[in-house]
Amino acid sequence: MNANRSSIAFALIALCASAVGAAAEPLQDACRSQLFLPQQSTMPSPLRPAAVTCGPYCATFEGGTTAVEQGSGTSCANAESNLASQLQTLARNDCINNISGMGACNLVITYTHSCFQQSPPAWAVQGYATYHCKETSC
Repeated sequence: MNANRSSIAFALIALCASAVGAAAEPLQDACRSQLFLPQQSTMPSPLRPAAVTCGPYCATFEGGTTAVEQGSGTSCANAESNLASQLQTLARNDCINNISGMGACNLVITYTHSCFQQSPPAWAVQGYATYHCKETSC
């Protein structure tokens, strides 16, 4: 639908541009009135400001890095899950207590030691997380 509207607008512009002389004045006036009428649109426009909403967002300018931690479990998957949970808790607590008063977001885990067997049947993995903190626009 917008492609059709654009095609019509370009056709009107071409028609208006080609109209010259005294006989063309009524055509030029009609063109101006059609080209500059406000249009109803449900599509966002680069000229129309975006609606400002009140709520949380991930502030990429705030955050940090956790210390290297170790997760453990009865399998590598359990050890990785345990490590992820620990790192998430550390990041969330840092954001809440020291930075923004809200939780963490964009948590990225970097493994510093791949899964290894501590002693049967325990497995372990080590790593740290980088993260950002949630903020609010309210």
